[in-house]
Amino acid sequence: MASKRIGIVLDPLDTLNIKKDSSLAIMQELQKRGHHLVVFRTQDLYALTGAAFGRGKQIELALDSTPFYKVVNAGECALSDLDLILMRKDPPFDAEFIHATHILELAKTRVINHPHALRLLNEKASLHLFPELIPPTLMTKRIEQLNTFLQAHKKIVVKPLNQMGGASIFLVDEDDANRQVIFETITHGQTQTMIAQKYLPEIKQGDQRILIFFGQPVSHQLVRIPSKDDHRGNLAAGASAQVAPLRDSQIKICQQLAPFFAEHKIDLVGLDMIGDKITEINITSPTGFREISQLAGIDVAAQFVDGLNL
Repeated sequence: MASKRIGIVLDPLDTLNIKKDSSLAIMQELQKRGHHLVVFRTQDLYALTGAAFGRGKQIELALDSTPFYKVVNAGECALSDLDLILMRKDPPFDAEFIHATHILELAKTRVINHPHALRLLNEKASLHLFPELIPPTLMTKRIEQLNTFLQAHKKIVVKPLNQMGGASIFLVDEDDANRQVIFETITHGQTQTMIAQKYLPEIKQGDQRILIFFGQPVSHQLVRIPSKDDHRGNLAAGASAQVAPLRDSQIKICQQLAPFFAEHKIDLVGLDMIGDKITEINITSPTGFREISQLAGIDVAAQFVDGLNL
């Protein structure tokens, strides 16, 4: 098998958690198979008269060493010279993220996930494309609508459209004296659109992360159990991790979504569910590789790299 040059667009390497980061798990597996890793930050990318370029660093990983990587080469390159690009930049989904997708769309090489899909399909807003699979969900910036939604469902969860890891997620009860302040805060004074969902008590049994590679779900899901002092099923917010085999109902949902993912060239998905309802469709930089691998005894990164067919 010939070595390939793989570009990875991600956050600065020194900010990554060596033990938990899914991008590093993928990169480690690619390196193990003899491929060359070239890393970029979004600010390293640029377009010139219809062509995409970047100032990248070719690195070698040694995750048990300090530092855990070595730069073996650095310089400008045409993105079309890369055999594959993995877009693994974490949210926030802001203007700079969108600009990066425009540049990547000029790369004339395969990009996972497809830049147009990343730009088009917000991870929370895209839920509305599948109304039968989601809990009652409101997208608005108007406090009046939030109050009406809260009255209808008694307890709701509100969250911003462009964050990750449980950031700025609030649980609001109908008799919460702080509800107006929360709504003002989350909407930035009715100037920013956000998401509200009916609270699902099944969250006490865990928020479920299902990884889907090339339309096929990984056999085991990551179940994130909220701490007793928090309602959020995010590991970054203190939830604990377990794994469980996928249920038949979950497999059926994955099969139902597969044609949509194929149509939009979405090869890597982190589907979040509570009970049998989808709460997020994560396509920017889905995580959970390390945790599922360690707890289920399977090599998730190897499964993903197998599917690349390099």
